[in-house]
Amino acid sequence: GGLDCRCLITHLFTEKCIVRTLTTIATPHRSSSFMDWCQDNIRVGEISQTFEETAKVVNDA
Repeated sequence: GGLDCRCLITHLFTEKCIVRTLTTIATPHRSSSFMDWCQDNIRVGEISQTFEETAKVVNDA
């Protein structure tokens, strides 16, 4: 949720809507160790990866 909010604030708000602050709790702004492991070991998270490739990797695990 926190990263989605940051994206929304950065890219979707207009000049008429000003967000002065965003407070997040337990949002992994610098990634998470689990996602790092997924990227290193089973290629989850690669932008070029298709849904079918992801399903195969998950089913084979």
